[in-house]
Amino acid sequence: MDNPNRMCVVVGGQKELDWAAAGVGIDGWPSDTKALAGYYGDELRVVVLYNTFFDGATCSMHVCAKPGALWATPATLREFFAYPFIQLGLRRVTAPIAGRNIKSQVLALKLGFKQEGRLRHARKDDDEVLLGLVREDCKWTRNRHG
Repeated sequence: MDNPNRMCVVVGGQKELDWAAAGVGIDGWPSDTKALAGYYGDELRVVVLYNTFFDGATCSMHVCAKPGALWATPATLREFFAYPFIQLGLRRVTAPIAGRNIKSQVLALKLGFKQEGRLRHARKDDDEVLLGLVREDCKWTRNRHG
């Protein structure tokens, strides 16, 4: 990447999609999935995925990070939220998170998401918690959109 001493966000390709799928234990992502990847030097630390786009207003957002790796800097978070809210002009993003994945739920809440519901038995062996973030509440892109 361009600077080995800081995080760099790039558009993800098949390599990053495969890395994220392996990280969450699935075979692959829906065909409409887009990805941004965060590298520190040559080390892939995080892939943020966007899919299930609907009505030009919303999409699902997923994060797969290397355990223990630092990646959530203000600069990278601005990039990860600028894509749906500024570049695509979406009104909201939804984070569907496994009910048992408390760490990810806490992270989403700290990033500004609000818990909006729980889908009982939505996963093979777990519930799914739905967290949402609307554009006007996103502190990471404030002053970058109308």
